[in-house]
Amino acid sequence: MVDSMSTDSAKPEFINLNVHKAGLDGLDQQRINQIIQEASKGSNFYTFQQRRQKRINEQIEQLKKRANSITDVQRQQAMKKADMIIADLEQRRVLNKIIVHFDMDMFFAAVEIKKDPSLADVPMAVGSLSMISTSNYIARRFGVRSAMAGFIAKKLCPQLKLIKPNFKNYAAESEFVMNIIRQYDPNLRTFSLDEVFIDLTDFVFDGYSKKNNIPLEDLYCMDVLSDDIWQFTNEVVTEIRAKVHEESRLTVSAGIACNTLLAKVCTDINKPNGQFMVKGQREEIMDFVSQIQIRKFTGIGPVRDQILSAFNIVKPTDLFNERVLLSCLFGDIDYYLRVYLGIGSTHLSNNESVQQKSHSRERTVGEMSNFDDICHLLKDISHRLSNDLKNEQQICKTITLKLKKINFEMFIKCKTIDHYTDDEQIVFRVGKELLSQEMQKSPQNKYRLIGLKVSNLCNISNANDKVVLPSDQLTLSKFFQTSTKRKAIESEPDSTHSIDQIDDSSDSNFNENGELECNLCERTFTRITKFRYHRQFCRGNTGDSMYGLSSDSDDDDDCDGDGDGDYSYSNSDNNKDNDDESFVENDDNPYINNGELSSDTIGNKQDGNEAQFLKCPVCQSNTLFNTNEDLNRHIDICLNREVCIELTAIADKQKSDDSSSNMNIDSLVSPMKNIDSSASSHLCKSNKKKSNKKKRRTSTTGTDRTSSSSSSSIIQSANQTKIDHYYEWRK
Repeated sequence: MVDSMSTDSAKPEFINLNVHKAGLDGLDQQRINQIIQEASKGSNFYTFQQRRQKRINEQIEQLKKRANSITDVQRQQAMKKADMIIADLEQRRVLNKIIVHFDMDMFFAAVEIKKDPSLADVPMAVGSLSMISTSNYIARRFGVRSAMAGFIAKKLCPQLKLIKPNFKNYAAESEFVMNIIRQYDPNLRTFSLDEVFIDLTDFVFDGYSKKNNIPLEDLYCMDVLSDDIWQFTNEVVTEIRAKVHEESRLTVSAGIACNTLLAKVCTDINKPNGQFMVKGQREEIMDFVSQIQIRKFTGIGPVRDQILSAFNIVKPTDLFNERVLLSCLFGDIDYYLRVYLGIGSTHLSNNESVQQKSHSRERTVGEMSNFDDICHLLKDISHRLSNDLKNEQQICKTITLKLKKINFEMFIKCKTIDHYTDDEQIVFRVGKELLSQEMQKSPQNKYRLIGLKVSNLCNISNANDKVVLPSDQLTLSKFFQTSTKRKAIESEPDSTHSIDQIDDSSDSNFNENGELECNLCERTFTRITKFRYHRQFCRGNTGDSMYGLSSDSDDDDDCDGDGDGDYSYSNSDNNKDNDDESFVENDDNPYINNGELSSDTIGNKQDGNEAQFLKCPVCQSNTLFNTNEDLNRHIDICLNREVCIELTAIADKQKSDDSSSNMNIDSLVSPMKNIDSSASSHLCKSNKKKSNKKKRRTSTTGTDRTSSSSSSSIIQSANQTKIDHYYEWRK
C-alpha cells in the first residue's frame, strides 16, 4: 500500500530500478535503489520527482476515499456493466491470427560491439553522464539500464564504459534488419529502430499448405489453429532470427501469439536471443496471462501501476476480481478487462498506406539559455524536419515548440499558420517566434531539451483539394461543413496531442472510415474530446511524450525520464493570435488531476453539447464555442465591427435628438450584404426580438407613443443591441 505524504520529502518511486526490463531480474533491488536515491538527492530531477510522487500519493488517497463511499447500487450496476463488456470481448476474441513481435537485443550497444568486439566482455553503455540510451547485459547485472543518468550508472558500476552514440549507424543497421524481416511480411509495422510487429499468418498458411497438401481455404476457415500450425510457426520464426543473425551479426528476440498485446509480452520471456510462443487457444492464453504482472503490459505505466498496487492489484486476475472497484473509480475499464482476457489488436496497419500524422525532432543539451544558441539549434532541427516532409511528400500547417527546463518542467506551444508548407525557413521562423515569446516571459530559464514538431499534415498529391491558401475566404457554407475528412485536414486540434498526442504516438490513428481509432483496444470515436479522455485511460498514463510512445523495449525508453508529466492547457495570454495554443507543466494548476485530464481541460459541456474550437469565417480566429448561440453572437460582432465602432460615439455622447432616431437600420447592417443569408437572418431576428420586448415594456407604462416614436424606439433598441455586442467584443 502507498501512504499519503504531505511534504516534498516523499521518496520518489519513479527513479527506482525498473525490474521489468529484460536482464534485470534477480538483482539486489534494495541496495541498488538506495544507491540511486542517494546519488539523485539534491538534483533538479530528484526534486521534480518528489513533487510528482506527492501528487500521486494525494491522488491515491482521494481514490481510496471514493472507494469507501461506493454504494451497493453502484456496485451492482458496475458488476453488470463489467460482465457485459467481458461477454462482448469474448465474442470478438480472435484466435486464428499469427502475430510476431521482434525486438533487437540491446540494439545500440550491440551495434557498438559489432564495431568494436573488445566491448563484448566489459560492462558498457551507449550514452553520456547525463543519460544512457541502452546498456549491455553485463552492465545490467549491476542495475545499469536505459533512461538512467550516466553519473548514477557510474555509482552502480564504476568500471562502466560509456560510448558516444552514433545514430546514423543505428539507423543503417535497423534498415538492414527490417529489410530481412520484410521478406516475410511486406506490411510490417515498426515502432522504433529496433522493434517491429509482423503478421505472419499468410506466410505460415502458404508454407503449411504446400508442406501438407492442405487447401488454403481450409486454413483460413479455421477459428482455432491446430498445434501443428503453431509448431510450424515456431520453426519459421527461428529461421527468421537465424537469418538476421547470419546476415547482420546482431541478435533479435521474438514473441509469438495471436495478437499484439501478448506477442510483445512474450518477447521479454526468453531475452536475449530467444523466442517464446503462446498458442492461440483460450485456455493457454488465460493461464499465461495470469502469471504475468500487469506492469509488463503496454498501456500500464509506472503511475498507473503504482495506483493499482495501492489497491493490491498486481496481476491480471486482480483486475477481474476488482472489476467493480475499477469501474466505480475509473469508469471505462475496457482496456483492463482486455488485459485480463489477453485480448489485443490483430490488425497491423501498412505504414506506407497510412499517412503519417506528424514529424518531430528534438535534441537533449547539457544546459542552454542563450537565445541565439537555441535559435542555431532550431535552425538545424527545422532543416531536418523539412527534409522529413519532403521525403514523405507532405506539407504541414502546425508547428510545435517543445522546451524542457533544467528542473524538468515542460513547456509546449504550437502555432497553426494560414497555409501548408514544407519550407524550412517558415518552420524555423515560427519556432523562433514561439521561443521568443517564451523567453521574453521567462528570460532566466535554462533548458535541457529543445524540440520541434510539424503536424496537421497533407499529402502534396492531394494538396489541390485540401490546402486552403491565405487568400481564400471561407464561406459560411464551407465553415459549417462537418465531414470527418475536413476536420482531420483543416481543423485538427493538434495542441491537445501533446498530452499524449492523438496521432503522434503509436496507439492512435484515423481508421479508413475517418474515425479516431485507439490501436490499443480498437475502439472508435467520432468526437475528439471523448477520444482524448479514453486515450488517457487506455494508455494508463504510461509516460508517453508528445514525440512518441515510450516503450519498454531495449532502446526505446524515454531517455529524459520525464514520462507521465502533467500538462495544463491554456490559450496563449501573450499573443493576440488565437491560433497559438500552449501547454505548460504546472504542479499547482487546478485543472490538473495528477496526470489525468479534468473535464475542464477536455472540453466544456453545455446542454449536452461539447465545446469546440471553430474558426470564424469573418475574423479567421480559432475560438472555443459552447453553443451555436455563442457562435452566432460572435459572427454578429465580427460582421458589425465597424458599425459598432461608430456607435460607440453615439453611446458616449448619449444623443437623444431626432436625427439619431431617423437613422436607417439598413445602414447598420450594410456590412452584411455580401455575407451568407443565414448569419444576417439571425442578426435581424435577434434585433427584432429585442425591439419587440422593449415595445412591450414601453406599453406597460401606459405612455402613448406615435408611430414615429415607435420606429425611433425600434431603431434605438437595435443600436443598443449592437453597442452591447461591441462592448462584449472589446472585453
